[in-house]
Amino acid sequence: MNSNKKRNLIRKLVGLTASMAIASIFAPSTPSITQVVFAEEAPAVTYKVKYKFISSTPGKELPQRVLDVLPGDEEYPVGSLVQPTTEFKKVVGEGIPRQVVEGEGYWVFQGFDSDARTIKNGDVVFTGKWKWFDYIDYSYVVGGPVFVPLPESMINEAAKLKTTRISYADFENHVDIPENLKIIQKLMNWNEATGKYEPIIVKDDDAQWEYHPKPDPAGDGLRVELDYNKNSKFRYDFPKVQEFLNLYWQPIPRNVEYEFVSGTKGKEIEGVLDHLKPFHKGTYYYYYRNLKEYSETKIVAEQPKQTTFYDSTKKGTWTFVSYDVTEKLLSEWDLNGWNLKFTGTWTFVADEEPAPEESTEEQSNQTESTDEKLETTEVPTTQKEANVEQPESTEVQTSEKVTEAELPNTGTTGVLTTVIVGVCIALSGFGLFAQGRRKEG
Repeated sequence: MNSNKKRNLIRKLVGLTASMAIASIFAPSTPSITQVVFAEEAPAVTYKVKYKFISSTPGKELPQRVLDVLPGDEEYPVGSLVQPTTEFKKVVGEGIPRQVVEGEGYWVFQGFDSDARTIKNGDVVFTGKWKWFDYIDYSYVVGGPVFVPLPESMINEAAKLKTTRISYADFENHVDIPENLKIIQKLMNWNEATGKYEPIIVKDDDAQWEYHPKPDPAGDGLRVELDYNKNSKFRYDFPKVQEFLNLYWQPIPRNVEYEFVSGTKGKEIEGVLDHLKPFHKGTYYYYYRNLKEYSETKIVAEQPKQTTFYDSTKKGTWTFVSYDVTEKLLSEWDLNGWNLKFTGTWTFVADEEPAPEESTEEQSNQTESTDEKLETTEVPTTQKEANVEQPESTEVQTSEKVTEAELPNTGTTGVLTTVIVGVCIALSGFGLFAQGRRKEG
């Protein structure tokens, strides 16, 4: 084949290939006759998880009350790792619910025979064991915060509490043990009058302990259903039961106080200046006074709201002088000395009393008194003379009475009376003189 024929053949082959490629692009798609068939999954095989209760106490069969709390069956697929349920009552008393009888005991769940199992080719059965008890050893645990030890007096009192064996009936019915109850009431500072537990003050620390009893859970068997990691009142390790007597400790909060006293002898303040005491912000705790960041805190006394005050009752003025100390560090706080209190001294100055002035009425009374004295000393002498030689005529005397009656009370009555008496005496003398001349003639 020559070269020309080879070239023509190659062109035809290339053109045919290109045409087939273009046709494959634009040609409609055609379904494939091949089908993929998936096999159906077989249903999962499941088996049941069952529960069974038995007695671990020889000679004691489980009562119906225990069998009534048996959990129901459950289903799980093969290969599942299952654990037994714990959602059922684990302490059951004998007898009628909520009506336990003295002498009847109680059953306590001891656990299952296995903690977990894998389901393989059949049902799984968990067997739970129950143990019977006819008593409870009841005791107390007295405690408080870990960082603050109980006072020695409280420790000694707590040591007197005894572990007591009681029946399940007494336990469920909350029957108190008399000898322990007296100790608890003393330890927790029970106040019979108020019906409350009062705080126990520890003076040396200026702090207090306070007992807050937790309420008993209600209902048969529910006392032991509490999770004792969550504020439970009891700890259970049957037949042992411990009741927690929790004491709460807290330092007593204190505020800065101010006291006002008199610096003037014989004058007492008697609370008249209380409204002038300053208000000091801040609360402090004696228990922490020796902590470094606390002990360096300085308390500075504040001035009264005003430094002078007029006392209208005592008629004088109070003046503030000074405090006993003006500032103190908390490290210097001493319950037997400085006790967050500043004492301020005030002095009293009474008002000046004005010199007494005589009134017009007093002067008039004094004048009358003087005139009366003069009259008293002069009148008797005149009366003697009048008695010795009394004229027959009474005309002057009548005139004298009228004149005295008409004269106003001006304070000069005594003087006028003296003048008139003198005139009367003169006239009497003149009459005697005339009578003597007539005799001579």
